[in-house]
Amino acid sequence: MLHDWQVQFAAALRTAPRDAIERDEQLAGIHAHRLSVYRDNVIGSLVDALGEAFPVVRQLIGADFFNAVAADFARDAPPTAPRLSRYGAGFPQRLSGLPQLVEVAYVADVASLEWARPCWPSTGFSVNPQRFCHS
Repeated sequence: MLHDWQVQFAAALRTAPRDAIERDEQLAGIHAHRLSVYRDNVIGSLVDALGEAFPVVRQLIGADFFNAVAADFARDAPPTAPRLSRYGAGFPQRLSGLPQLVEVAYVADVASLEWARPCWPSTGFSVNPQRFCHS
């Protein structure tokens, strides 16, 4: 019973307040405003984590647009692992599907590079800057 309530509460954090509360009688006892405080904190933490993982993308597309896209991603794709530092594997794919970024399709590629960056030391991968210079 407790587990079921916890699962429903977690789901309510990703949905619109009225939808979650109307859908579930057990959550009806939680005031919508209180639930929105939890929701805002959860989504805000996930947006911050994505901002840390993708700082160049954030700069390229602007903080406001990045935060909006990141919040949508956070609602649709909650973390599946306990380490927030590894949250966001699907974010580059999400960016590649956004019609607003068609003119700057390279943004998704930049996101893929940023996502791979923490893995480089453990794989022995290194980047030689001279490979990118054209003479």
